Amino acid sequence: MAVANHSTGPLREALASRTYKNLYDTHLGHTMRSYLTLRQGWYHDPDDRPVLNLLAQFATMPSIRWAHLPQVTGLSLHGAARRAVGIKAHERVAQSAELLARISAEGWNGRAAQAEASVIAHLWHLSRAFKPSPDDDLGSYLARLRIPVQEASPVSGDDEHAERLALTAHQRHQLRTTFQVLRGRPVPRADLDELIDRLSEPLTGTPMISRSQAATWSSSTS
Repeated sequence: MAVANHSTGPLREALASRTYKNLYDTHLGHTMRSYLTLRQGWYHDPDDRPVLNLLAQFATMPSIRWAHLPQVTGLSLHGAARRAVGIKAHERVAQSAELLARISAEGWNGRAAQAEASVIAHLWHLSRAFKPSPDDDLGSYLARLRIPVQEASPVSGDDEHAERLALTAHQRHQLRTTFQVLRGRPVPRADLDELIDRLSEPLTGTPMISRSQAATWSSSTS
């Protein structure tokens, strides 16, 4: 989802200006030909943000286009964030081995794995950089950012030949629930529990919201 959304519109512009990045070097594959068109390529600056520098350069090049391809080519696990929340080295090794074995197994279905993925954190981070206006509903907010997320309209990049990624009914429900919480509106406790669990997963580093906030948001149901 992040790969496709950053490919065009306001999110690509924000990446090019280095004001917003929800995309990582291990998530975006590129050709040597594309890399050689960049002004500087991989470099360190005083802020020591080489990944942002690299991806921003891609975003500034109109001739470079990208899109989501639903194929797993490797694992990207944030080791530093997982250490920060107390996951031991041997536990990280075991987890990595288990995930690698799973995606390497005969008959493994990448599409099924994508259907189980959560989109909660993506929208949460997005809203912190691009705040919804008072008049926005979820549809108008995503449309303003040129993110086509509708029941009959899958998420895609700007490459017409790319295979398109459709969100499941539950993933669309996650988006609606998260947007309700961001607007300060009550949601069912089960939905809120899922949101808290997703935002507090080890890969995010530390929990972003507290249980006291959760109690307030779930005081009634929508």
